[in-house]
Amino acid sequence: MRKLMYVFSFFAVFFSSCSNDDSSNPGFLLVKKATSENGSSTYRYDGNKLVQVTINASDYVVNTYNGNLITKTARYYADGTLLTETLYEYNANQKLISQKLLFHQNLGLDPTSQAFRRVFTYNPDNTLTYEEYSGTFQNQTTLTHTGKMWLDSEGQTLKTEDYRNGYLFSTEEFTYDTEKTIFENAAGMQKVPNSNSGFAKHNILTYKYYNSMGNLVNGFSNQMTFNAEGYPTEINMISLSGARNSVQFTY
Repeated sequence: MRKLMYVFSFFAVFFSSCSNDDSSNPGFLLVKKATSENGSSTYRYDGNKLVQVTINASDYVVNTYNGNLITKTARYYADGTLLTETLYEYNANQKLISQKLLFHQNLGLDPTSQAFRRVFTYNPDNTLTYEEYSGTFQNQTTLTHTGKMWLDSEGQTLKTEDYRNGYLFSTEEFTYDTEKTIFENAAGMQKVPNSNSGFAKHNILTYKYYNSMGNLVNGFSNQMTFNAEGYPTEINMISLSGARNSVQFTY
């Protein structure tokens, strides 16, 4: 269920890049298209706000903002049928405190589990803890799992431990570079988790996923290519099995 919780974020984050719409400043770039062997995504902006991502000229994602914070992300089929909504809430310091995923299409799920809500608590030791609940659109009260994230000085997720029924279920580890990301100048994008459920301000270099026995069962490494302005133009992902996938960005 954890992967379901964040599958929607994949399209909005991994295949997106954006910037302030300021042609007078060559340091601010606006991506036009992302292309991989699996298809392509195109992007539409309102200033520096990413308002729509169209996937393979078919399904599309719409972001809603309050100021510079993303408050809702909705995914639609090409015919306009609403598939999912992700709702975000923030504290006074503009840190994410709640993320709720609503499934408007069943997708084979238990009909009593239409929605999932993750609540974040920030701790003074540079960690955060979370609780995740499932239920209906109106109420998510069934605790499904808990977890803890260790953050670096920039608020990036270094490690996550996820627990089910009080027992360790999985561990994730992240490393990063110090370069600009494809969403460097996009309003609100660094405030929400990336496709691997972590918070990042720079590019992920390695990701590792361990099961409850401590065995490494999934992961990848990224090799980046940058343009003269320091923005990624290509990401080459190498999976744990050695499979490769690349994404090219056109600005």
